[in-house]
Amino acid sequence: MNREERGAIIERALALVAEHFDAVEILASRVADGGDETEMYARGAGNFYARLGMARDWLVRCDEDSRQERRPAD
Repeated sequence: MNREERGAIIERALALVAEHFDAVEILASRVADGGDETEMYARGAGNFYARLGMARDWLVRCDEDSRQERRPAD
């Protein structure tokens, strides 16, 4: 399967999910053939600012979760 075929899978999934939601952002990655690089696929639909806000919120939550895990026990 080539990059274009994988992109088409993302597009189909995006179309399916976007039918039911106002904003959708799909991020996917895979190790490229040969294992030297990572391919990233990013595609979204709907309200751009909602998608940006969701991504920002997710990053903040992940960062906070990471800090909580590193916090020494009292």
